[in-house]
Amino acid sequence: MKTNGTIRKRVLTFLILFAMLAGMIPAAVFNALSADKPQKSGMEELAEQAGDADPFAPEKGYKLKTRKVKPACFDLRHVEENGTEKSYITPVKVQNPYGTCWGFAAIAAAESSLLSTGVAAQRGYDENTLNLSEKHLAWFAANPVSDPNDPQYGEGASFREGSTPQDQYNAGGGICFATNLFATGVGPVDESTETEDGDIFAYKGRNGEVNSENVTWIDENGEEQSGIRMTSYSDEDDWVIPEQYRFCHNYRLKESFLLPNPVSNDGEYHPEATEAIKEQLLNKRAVSISIMATHSVAGEDENLEGNYVLSANWAQYCEFGGQNHVVTIVGYDDNYPVENFVSNNQPPADGAWLVKNSWGSDLNDFPNNGYAHWGLYEGQDVVGSDYTAVSDKHTGYFWLSYYDGTINGPEAYVFELDDGDYIYNQHDYLPVVEYGEYATEAENKMSNVFTAANNEELKEVSVFTATPGTTVSFKVYLLAQNAQTPEDGICV
Repeated sequence: MKTNGTIRKRVLTFLILFAMLAGMIPAAVFNALSADKPQKSGMEELAEQAGDADPFAPEKGYKLKTRKVKPACFDLRHVEENGTEKSYITPVKVQNPYGTCWGFAAIAAAESSLLSTGVAAQRGYDENTLNLSEKHLAWFAANPVSDPNDPQYGEGASFREGSTPQDQYNAGGGICFATNLFATGVGPVDESTETEDGDIFAYKGRNGEVNSENVTWIDENGEEQSGIRMTSYSDEDDWVIPEQYRFCHNYRLKESFLLPNPVSNDGEYHPEATEAIKEQLLNKRAVSISIMATHSVAGEDENLEGNYVLSANWAQYCEFGGQNHVVTIVGYDDNYPVENFVSNNQPPADGAWLVKNSWGSDLNDFPNNGYAHWGLYEGQDVVGSDYTAVSDKHTGYFWLSYYDGTINGPEAYVFELDDGDYIYNQHDYLPVVEYGEYATEAENKMSNVFTAANNEELKEVSVFTATPGTTVSFKVYLLAQNAQTPEDGICV
């Protein structure tokens, strides 16, 4: 398969033996470890900030050690650098016609990281032209490896017989889905990548069929309006992506930062978790989160019934609950006032995240205009301002209280440019749809034993840790034919 003129080779690796030791490194991450020399990683970056304390253990009195002075507000779309304003956020997109919010949130975080590190610029992209494929991510998250020659054959999510592609795209997911896929070389890939099937990675069906529907919205007077039609690509088109494109990608995942939830299951607020999210933003990385979105339109207080969480100011606060939507944090404002939330359901203090949704924006053209009139008015989405609208166009953003009890699984990414040597034939039993933890003070070892098809070079070992405070070391052995254990060979 050709992608942008590069021939992709499928390669195998050698045996990898992992030794897992309990330690006190302060964040759970996906870490690409160098096989030849140690390199400074995002894990070490957080370790330098936090010392030897465990950020997930508030009973130890831990306070996250981050930069001493933080600005009261910050916005990744308006970053002052060397006297020039830069943006590290791509335009708001539309997930319709499918329930693929998790993929859009993860891609938004990935795009932010690629822009801020300069990796996107190496491929000639800026904030207006970088456009990674949510379609590629969502499709292969819902389809197991179907190539019988692949050692991962059968791995991944699968559906009962008779399920349609529409069922698969609407299956839902979480941020961990994207992390697992990125870790195995399944994306991220630019939508513009050339293939034998044309623009197969663009978020549309092969034939570009379009449909529209009536929508409702709340106007500036708090009155419900209807009749404007929302237009998106049709789910009745052919959205299938051939298996040959599974391992297509333009960038490699170097690090994934899994951060603590600001509100724990018992309802206790942990300010150190809020600080951890801010720290990622200040390092110019957007943060994906899961939340509960109980209402898709804003409402006036006098019209509310029950625990309505989205105010007429497009400010959300939900005291507790589960998650049904995934979005991306792109900024914050410590002084965002509690008065802007629903009067009978306000958070305990000021402060809110500026959040990018995937339901479109009035500022965009088709296909990313999406729902008519959704989100903050232009001007109300500027951090550190008086939140005064400067136009009647809705931006697709909203405010989310620091104290929202449904925020779950904050995560940010770091990528590097693909050098064409990524390991395509994995031996890791990824992707997975969920993961747990097993903690012990004793050393634990696991091995991955297989046969390489040719003489090959092992460049990196990748490890996913689900438990904060986990230290991972590894050894690579070349085994003889009669090896009885993973260590019966030459340690290289």
